[in-house]
Amino acid sequence: MAMLIEAECGFTQEGDCLCVVGSDQALGSWDVTRSRALRTGPLRFPIWELQLPGACHGEFKLVVRRSRGHVEWEEISNRQFPSLAPPGSRLAMRFNDPRLELLPPSEVPRALSLPILPLFKNDSSRSECFRSRFICSGPEPEKPVIGGRYQLEDSTLGEGGFGSVFKAWDRALGTMRAAKRVEKTRGFSLIDVFREIEMLKALDHPNIVRLYATCEDERFLYLIMELCEGGELFDRLADATHLTEPVVQVVMRQVFGAVAHCHSKEIVHRDLKPENFILQKKGPVETSPIKLIDFGLATHCGEGESLNDAFGTVLYVAPEVLEEKYDSGCDVWSCGVLMYCLLCGSPPFHGKSQNEILNKITRGRYTMRGSHWMPVSSQAKHLISRCLQKDTKQRITAAGALNHEWFFSRESSPGLHSQLLKNLKSFCVQNRLKKAAMTAAAYHLTEEEQHELRRVFNFLDIDCDGFVTLEDMKRVMEGDLDMSPLNVAQLMDDLDRNQDGRLEYTEFIAAAMDQRLDKNEALCWRAFKAFDRDDDDMITFPDLQHVLQDPDLLLEVPNCRSAWAYFARMDVDGDGLVTFDDFMRMLRSQNTPATSYKKVSFGMLSPKASTPSTDCSEDFSELSQESQW
Repeated sequence: MAMLIEAECGFTQEGDCLCVVGSDQALGSWDVTRSRALRTGPLRFPIWELQLPGACHGEFKLVVRRSRGHVEWEEISNRQFPSLAPPGSRLAMRFNDPRLELLPPSEVPRALSLPILPLFKNDSSRSECFRSRFICSGPEPEKPVIGGRYQLEDSTLGEGGFGSVFKAWDRALGTMRAAKRVEKTRGFSLIDVFREIEMLKALDHPNIVRLYATCEDERFLYLIMELCEGGELFDRLADATHLTEPVVQVVMRQVFGAVAHCHSKEIVHRDLKPENFILQKKGPVETSPIKLIDFGLATHCGEGESLNDAFGTVLYVAPEVLEEKYDSGCDVWSCGVLMYCLLCGSPPFHGKSQNEILNKITRGRYTMRGSHWMPVSSQAKHLISRCLQKDTKQRITAAGALNHEWFFSRESSPGLHSQLLKNLKSFCVQNRLKKAAMTAAAYHLTEEEQHELRRVFNFLDIDCDGFVTLEDMKRVMEGDLDMSPLNVAQLMDDLDRNQDGRLEYTEFIAAAMDQRLDKNEALCWRAFKAFDRDDDDMITFPDLQHVLQDPDLLLEVPNCRSAWAYFARMDVDGDGLVTFDDFMRMLRSQNTPATSYKKVSFGMLSPKASTPSTDCSEDFSELSQESQW
């Protein structure tokens, strides 16, 4: 019988191929030109498979054969075929990971039997992986989702390069979402959609649209996303011709913040334009959060790397993109064009034909003269000139733009209260399960519920790149809350799960919100449904294991004992199912230090009752020491 090779590799581009080459003659005898190609597809990517006709022996490696002829080898020692593999076995692996898992023919692969695939091969952070576990992949295709949990409206919100966007009513949560619908028959364009999904999972910023779930039916793939009803920035610009400088300043701080966050994750958007920035709500531009959308053309570009595919929209494309050798700086150029348009109502490079426009972009010449520019400050003009610098080495970065003198005014202090410090300290001592519940709740807060906490985050995040650092914390905690530098450092260390020296948006919101989550039952239900991966209103052990188990330990700790401990304590009747009542009982357990809480300063989680339920005969306090991720 044949052996099935199953490999995980997610950083290939369209036209690339994952192959296996080895000492066995069936694998090319180390001749890469005779290597065996693995196959994938829109619904399988990033999983690749190869059915070997018979048993293979000796050493082997995975290689990526790039569309332009380059071959990329794994940077690990040669792999070895298991000597006693029974016929029909499945050999599971991951590119650049030396570990192998051999599954006998009759065994169904365990959930998450391999580590969660990072978006990019050099991404070692675990905070993104943890947060992304609450982005539900949906139940099996045969279980109705669209028409079941999600009810789509007939009229479209818009059309994109990959599909249409509809309003979708989430019956389980009682809230409206946006659903991006992509037809499966579009073939390998779906690879780009899956890449977009992985990028949205990796990003966590208040000015980047959120992905909540993905699901499918027989014909379509759906991305369930945050609904923004304020319309495109382009429409506001068309209505008003141009915006006042103070309003543009509010908009561009958010634009540069979203772009800086993308670049910190080594993601280049490549299609920044007014149509791809939408307002979260209706009303004046300056009062609504701006959201960056449509990552269909986005790609990875690490430090020192360059891209060579010409993508983008003519009016906003950077000159180096036309030369097909560029990096993340192309996004900054587009930001400069956008800022120019917002201030004067017309683009810096225009003409009667596309070729005329492209020629002007290539020369990089533009002007900021005329009546529209008379009231514009010299600082604003200087920032535009730094963004539209043809010499990419002289061009400002997105992070640098946020520190430009034009953004002289900081967000006003939200009036930090000692309650913030109490909430942060309380979060640190919670057990892993409660931390997971808080993170799920934070990820599903509505825009209104986030409002006050978002103000706190923006005040702390001085450069607006979507991270709160130790220095940011010191600046506020030592001053406003009178903490010692040592205590601030210890607090930050306790909060920072992946020890990268910074807190992402959801990471901070989860810690800063009122830790008495059980006081807001509607929010608890949203957290519960984030655990409920198959949408049956029950949490099973695989559901909990998916959230709690550290992906780096999956092979070393196959029994997942800590997850079993939490599950066993919630599953009171031992039927293998955790109900919402069981979940609430866990949240009400008294395992945090006694604290005299005042009225919560962040009103969206203010309790409706003065005391917690007293029906908890058993608590989770002995598990609170297992709070490290």
